[in-house]
Amino acid sequence: MRLLFVADGPRDCATVPELVQAIVKAPIAPVFREWKKLRLSRGSGYQRKLQFALLQARELELAGVVATIDSDKSPAGDGLMKLRSARDQDRKSTRVAQIPAAVGEAIPHLEAWLLDDPKAVREALHFPSDKLIPPVSKTEPKNTLNVLIDESARSEGMMDLLAEIARCIDKGRCNHSDKTGFESFVQDVRAELEPLVSIAS
Repeated sequence: MRLLFVADGPRDCATVPELVQAIVKAPIAPVFREWKKLRLSRGSGYQRKLQFALLQARELELAGVVATIDSDKSPAGDGLMKLRSARDQDRKSTRVAQIPAAVGEAIPHLEAWLLDDPKAVREALHFPSDKLIPPVSKTEPKNTLNVLIDESARSEGMMDLLAEIARCIDKGRCNHSDKTGFESFVQDVRAELEPLVSIAS
């Protein structure tokens, strides 16, 4: 299943396709675009950029789109609302064929989704079972994950290890998925992309 992934940068490129593949339980061939490199002749912002990405996915004859953002310092839910609005506007158009689009907002950023499954972090980084992984609610996820990766005895690069953590994620073990935005993302991926898997099978 070839999908267009739109996100912030290399960390997202390494991890989000792995997360989606685990959710839909089907192999994925990702095509990646960074938000900042989606340059529009008119306007800007997530809303217009997602609409442009949807057009690109159609031109490339891809099966669907996965768009994720980090809330960072913006009010949680604000960016997600813009992505959903863009998707709704696209679907109201009678000039283009419908295309599945899963959207998600990581609060405060993608690393929160990864850190929220302590067992996945331990398994991927080859830590002992009693290694303390700080709760995502009581730490700064990106910095904490960087420190844990530095502590790991594994020699692979950062992107490879982030991807490995993503492959090990089990949503049932994510205790704060409702607060990090991961639960909402999982639901959206299932609603938008699982029908594609059924068609393919």
